[in-house]
Amino acid sequence: MLSLALAPAVIFALEHPALRDTRTVTREPAHGLKVQAIEGNFSVAEDRRAEDARRLELPFRVTNPQAAEAVFYFEGGPGISNLKFEPSPELLREFAFVQLGYRGIDGPVRFDCHEVRGAIGTGAPLSEASRNAISDAFAACLDRLAQTGMALDDYTIDEVVRDVESFRKILGYERIHLLANSYGTRVALLYATAYPNQVSRVVLVGANPPGNFYWTPENTSRVLERYDRYLASAVPELAGKPFEQVVEEVLANAPPRAFGMRVDRDRLRIMTFVLLFHRSTADWILDAYLDAWEDGDYTGLATISFAYGFAVPGLMEWGDYLVKGISADANPDIDYDAELKKAGGGLGSPLSELFFTLPVAERIPRAYSLSAPLAISAETLVLAGELDLSTPAFVAREQLEAKFASVRVLEVPGYGHVGDFWKHREVTGRVVAAFLKNRTVEPSAFAPLPMKLRGAWTLGNLVRGAAGVAGILVAGAALLLLL
Repeated sequence: MLSLALAPAVIFALEHPALRDTRTVTREPAHGLKVQAIEGNFSVAEDRRAEDARRLELPFRVTNPQAAEAVFYFEGGPGISNLKFEPSPELLREFAFVQLGYRGIDGPVRFDCHEVRGAIGTGAPLSEASRNAISDAFAACLDRLAQTGMALDDYTIDEVVRDVESFRKILGYERIHLLANSYGTRVALLYATAYPNQVSRVVLVGANPPGNFYWTPENTSRVLERYDRYLASAVPELAGKPFEQVVEEVLANAPPRAFGMRVDRDRLRIMTFVLLFHRSTADWILDAYLDAWEDGDYTGLATISFAYGFAVPGLMEWGDYLVKGISADANPDIDYDAELKKAGGGLGSPLSELFFTLPVAERIPRAYSLSAPLAISAETLVLAGELDLSTPAFVAREQLEAKFASVRVLEVPGYGHVGDFWKHREVTGRVVAAFLKNRTVEPSAFAPLPMKLRGAWTLGNLVRGAAGVAGILVAGAALLLLL
């Protein structure tokens, strides 16, 4: 029996047969803050069209269930659990915080594609041979999972959205707020479009409107242009040379090995792209490219190439990422291979090259039932990093703010992707809570992030300073911690 004092909306829900193994726990989401929460499993049909469908047991957590208003949270990914995020104290003072596991990643039935992890971690990943191997590995994973009863069209983002609505109904909240990061913003946008009468207000951190799981080379160039202003003052030696041109020259002149490590151009492009998502890692990659461009010192970039093998394969559950991303955004009428080759020899869009050109993508069903067109009537605040390469601020402005009067974009100078916001947890929590509670926005709440370049702690210096293999491992471990 649960003795916790609950909001009226939740009291009767706990007796619902779809909520199983419910229990009260005391959690400490922040130092010195102890709150009560309800955890359990939400039982939902894997295939909503079949009366005898297998049941999925999606774990859930409602933190601070005593509060009358609820915030439903959606994590980034795809391929990352929706249960790991810890809400800030500023949010928990005002709201119940609801986290429902994602089908395909949370719970016993998962897109666990170990075959794909192994294939991604070997070879030159963007070569035709490697992409065919990754495609074959994903096909083997799909065949294996199909034998267990998993059908791909039961694991689209649309089905995730329907899980959320079913869960809301059972919990009894008439209207809810939405808070989402990165991929989770797509879930929130589709939910707000499909169920507008159930949504009060929305905060999107790093917005990803439909179509943007496919990263374009053009958007990469636009974000890299934004770095030029910062680099012009920090590195006078560039003399106005665009950073994108620096990247292209460095990649073109990369030696086969540096400091005893292989320099793989494909791995380096992918790692560069990923490390430029957040400012916490972008400064490292900028220094490494500047070392190579100015001094011909590729030690830092060789370390980044080396780190690919143990950083990228485990970055997320790639099976879930492929199914949800491809089903939502891949257009069968586009020749992605030809499209991406037009980008030339610079950074381009290596993750799109890696995934949107796989032959196995043809096996993934397309799911547009909720995806288009968007219709956002709820008041929505988008927190966007000026230098975010993953979900560029200009995408939110052009595809959301320009189209919907209900959407406002707050672009923060010097910030990148969502991790830069939640690294400043207290400030971000305060901004989010103020908007959801009172519709107020604090444009000056975020201090611009300074760019720290040409310091002593570059990757190259770490490797050389710690000497040999030990230095490589130290630098690699530092990158892993930052990722």
